[in-house]
Amino acid sequence: MLQRISITRPLLLTLSLTAFALLGGCAVNPVSGDQDFVLMTEDQEIQAGKRYHKEILKQYKVLENPALQDYVDNIGQELARQSHRKKLPFYFTVLDSPEVNAFALPGGYIYITRGIMAYLNSEAELAGVLGHEIGHVTARHSVRQQSTSQVTGLLGGILNVATGQDANRGLFSQVGFALSQGYGRDHELEADKLGAEYLARIGYSPDSMIDVVTVLKNQELFERERAKTEGRAAQTYHGLFASHPSNDKRLRKVIKAAKKFQTGQDRDIGRDTYLRKIEDVLFGQNSDDGVVRGNKFYHASLDASLTGPEDWFIENASDRLIFVAPKQDALIQVTLKPRGESESPQEFLEQHLKRRELQDTRTLSANSMSGYSAVATVDKTPFGKRKVRYSVWLRNEFAWIFAATTKEHVDFELLDPKISKTVSSLKPLNSAERKLAEPVKLKLVRAKSSTTYKKLAQDSPLPSYAESRLRLINGQYPDGEPQAGELIKIVQ
Repeated sequence: MLQRISITRPLLLTLSLTAFALLGGCAVNPVSGDQDFVLMTEDQEIQAGKRYHKEILKQYKVLENPALQDYVDNIGQELARQSHRKKLPFYFTVLDSPEVNAFALPGGYIYITRGIMAYLNSEAELAGVLGHEIGHVTARHSVRQQSTSQVTGLLGGILNVATGQDANRGLFSQVGFALSQGYGRDHELEADKLGAEYLARIGYSPDSMIDVVTVLKNQELFERERAKTEGRAAQTYHGLFASHPSNDKRLRKVIKAAKKFQTGQDRDIGRDTYLRKIEDVLFGQNSDDGVVRGNKFYHASLDASLTGPEDWFIENASDRLIFVAPKQDALIQVTLKPRGESESPQEFLEQHLKRRELQDTRTLSANSMSGYSAVATVDKTPFGKRKVRYSVWLRNEFAWIFAATTKEHVDFELLDPKISKTVSSLKPLNSAERKLAEPVKLKLVRAKSSTTYKKLAQDSPLPSYAESRLRLINGQYPDGEPQAGELIKIVQ
């Protein structure tokens, strides 16, 4: 949860490699050879890319790691020189975001997050992600036979999805994983085919593209298992592959077709090289967002800690914190808003809720703070029309606003003690908590014969599903184990 209170939240997790590309003028498609007719020229495409690039950088921070930026750019440029649009300038940017995502804008602007890089395990896999995005651009998937105005509107809508600008702004944002829907199987396979071709042309095995899709498939499998445990519906990757990617006949066919472009140069996948490049990169939220550890939340710059109900998990979005019951049948949301200088907690909450009728009002006091609480009926919550318990603390320059509700009406009163305990847990950080407020980073260790992910998980700061997450970031989900002598990633 950031101090940038006014911005909309980004996607929590994006499991598809989305991309946007424009076709310029009436010309032969460089990939298919077909005659295409659209009204947007390549110059207009490049200008649109520049414009949307600025918008992306308003929503995302660029990762402050020049060496890693150069590393990604060098691989991307090498691939782009093999593409069907060699004359188009390409720009590659690593974003400081925990989202598992990569996407492209018109004009050759390609983005990859540190979030997805944490789950890749070789230079060849990185090249596969970048090659896939370049493939979407060179195949011009998004706007064939579209006018300039239609394209601009389309891109604006897709960009809103990519940056979360269309996220539900009701009482609670959508809990779980937000997904982009991709282009559909035919276009995704074409992008995989082109990406595999570009891999082959610079010496990597086209089979690395299967490894990339497997990263996404494993995310889907993990989400399904997590949803089953939490008693909710799974929010998954857009489902291009019902089975494991290595068994998908169409994918195997396009990978096989790319092998004719191999040059005889047998390039190493660069596993250890890649891992050393991403060592010490943040994993999960950065310090600006605060850090979640189990059912506790720590934020250094706000000098604040919060403790949720013991068996609940926490979704840490950029503009809100959400404590979620195990079966997602109850929620406590926390947001920040600048406070007025002369407002009392009661005045602030009444103004915040405007004309709603308030019931069961209470004056609050805890940890040298004054607060106020009331119940209001809200028409639109994730569960429909429900009672919501609002509480507010005026602390330093911010008002901390808590809003809680339940799926079942009968559970609302039963939730009240947990709400009160969570609301009253807001307090300054102590010296031990300041250390816990530091974000975690990717670290490398050399596995021993006795090393297992279960043992590593016991000492891991990961807030939940630590054993599964360690397998995921090492490409050994669901039941793989490290081999003795192997370099593996942990989180510290």
